[in-house]
Amino acid sequence: MRVVGVPALLAWLLAGCAGLGGGPAEPGAAQIAAAREAGERAYAAREWAAAEPHYRTLVAAIPQDAELWFRLGNIYARVDKPDAAVAAYREALVRDGDLAKAWFNMGVVQLRQAANSFLKLGAHVDPDDPVTQQGAEAYDAIMAILGRHEGAAPITGSAGESDE
Repeated sequence: MRVVGVPALLAWLLAGCAGLGGGPAEPGAAQIAAAREAGERAYAAREWAAAEPHYRTLVAAIPQDAELWFRLGNIYARVDKPDAAVAAYREALVRDGDLAKAWFNMGVVQLRQAANSFLKLGAHVDPDDPVTQQGAEAYDAIMAILGRHEGAAPITGSAGESDE
């Protein structure tokens, strides 16, 4: 019988454990196809909350696809996750810097974030503070810009908008 030293035994055991893949399994082609089908169906039906996990799966599996990041950004914008929307649009633009609709939608979301900040300024700052009036004017200007773009909803492919 051969005696194995403790360090050798530990190394052997750790090597065996490493092969078990303690992390989540990468999705296979079938899971990716299913996520794409379910995600596209939910996206087309404007079921944003239902589409979100599918698009998160897709961008994790196919991170180089700018269109998937763009759609995930749209989903986040629609479910009131503006920071996540901006981050997803940026990911789309890293992959395709000429993706005009991602630039536009990111700008719309950022304008909405700015408008919200100015709105909250008016609610929390003394009305006699000069910055309150400046904030109100900035809010009005942003809302005028957003209003000129049909409410400036992010581009998703509905009537009058392009998602192609």
